[in-house]
Amino acid sequence: MMRGKLGYEHLDEPIQILAEAELSVDIIDTRLMQAREILEDFLKHVDESQDFFKKKQLRKLVLLNGTLRDEGSNIKRSS
Repeated sequence: MMRGKLGYEHLDEPIQILAEAELSVDIIDTRLMQAREILEDFLKHVDESQDFFKKKQLRKLVLLNGTLRDEGSNIKRSS
């Protein structure tokens, strides 16, 4: 975990979100509750082996860097 380490002080700050809407109060309340549930899911600790979003993000980075390896192989592709 990076919290408390030099350069990562921002991780100790509370997360803030500003949402603006021009809808009825009932619709806004419903959508805010849905958004809250989604955000709380993102903030839950997930074991790295189960983290779909992180895997997807890292795969994109590897593709951009041209360092994608064939599964079961140690040979790097170069572009």
